[in-house]
Amino acid sequence: MGKYVAIDNRIDTIKTNAAPIRVLFVVDSTFPGAGGAEAQARKLARALNSQNAQIEFVSPRTVLELPVNDTVDGTPCHRIHYPHIKFIGAGILLVRFAFYLFKRRNDFDVVHVHITRLLATVAVLMRPLTGLPVIAKISGYFEFKGGILDPDSKNPANAFLRSTLRRIDYVQTISVQTRERLLEAGFAEKQIKFIPNGIDSAESIEKLELTSDEADADKDTMVFGYCGRLRQIKGVEVLIDAFSAFVKTNPDVPAKLRIAGGGILFEKLTQQVQAIGLTDCIEFLGTVEDTHDFYSTLDVYIQPSFAEGLPNSVIEAMVCGLPILATNIGGNKDLVNHDKEGWLFEAGDSEALSALMQRCIDEPTELTRFGENGRARIVDTYDFSSVTRDLMDLYRA
Repeated sequence: MGKYVAIDNRIDTIKTNAAPIRVLFVVDSTFPGAGGAEAQARKLARALNSQNAQIEFVSPRTVLELPVNDTVDGTPCHRIHYPHIKFIGAGILLVRFAFYLFKRRNDFDVVHVHITRLLATVAVLMRPLTGLPVIAKISGYFEFKGGILDPDSKNPANAFLRSTLRRIDYVQTISVQTRERLLEAGFAEKQIKFIPNGIDSAESIEKLELTSDEADADKDTMVFGYCGRLRQIKGVEVLIDAFSAFVKTNPDVPAKLRIAGGGILFEKLTQQVQAIGLTDCIEFLGTVEDTHDFYSTLDVYIQPSFAEGLPNSVIEAMVCGLPILATNIGGNKDLVNHDKEGWLFEAGDSEALSALMQRCIDEPTELTRFGENGRARIVDTYDFSSVTRDLMDLYRA
């Protein structure tokens, strides 16, 4: 028995002293940004940097006020400058990214793309010259719906990009639905690796316990909430309609709806709220820096999306112990089992959502059960300890 312990200790020592895995995180959007994929990349970088990995970011310089060379959460970040001219600018960006990969090919062991757009295709095309394996994460439904991985797209450019991406080393899928769509798009089973979004559950729970007492001010009020971008695909209009119907049915029940986030629909949504006369009980908070403070003020979290990859907001709400009302689509179903961590409803059905809000009033003990089940599910399955372990194994592969 003793010799096996000694061998195990020696292996642990080798792992500790081994050269770190050098990973280039490619974020094909404004970075840092407000989206879930951008936030997940930042959190992953922090977690992996503590697991014998060295992470660097590269992204387009979409905002000229941001410097070319920067650090994000202490991690080096290089933004590729390009002229903001339609079509011409995109071409120059791709060429400069290709040159960047070739120039720095000896500085990294693997490329991990976090939003699968044009830069992912360039990384695959450059692989024979750089020798760098490429992993691309499918971060959301938009890559398929009219995007470069949409098998029904008639765009010849998309067809070329899709055929190029099929030569990738691995695709990181974060939901069951995404895996199915990848198979439909012609990717091989062996290329697809299921590694979901993660969260530092211990840190989240600790922060929640240290949050302000703002929630106490609303202890007699049923507070529903949503956190995310204000875009058509997120279904926030449906949420507002459902809440309006709920309030009309329960005029004597104190209730609030808190909406965190920004986006192109902000003005339209505020006008919708004004039109139905609910400005006193529907609050638009804008972008929230500390989501734990936000979740601590809620009784129920609602995700009314028409499509999702694996929503970080739902993961965060669940680890904070909130019951979930979510549409019966995509990554929502991966996280929430109906009648176990919350209730599911059909996308776009405001009447069904309003009825579930009514059940939240009528069945308060169910909310407690959902919250406890949800937190346990996230801690067991989506904690960074398991996510980073799987990623490190993939990088080494």
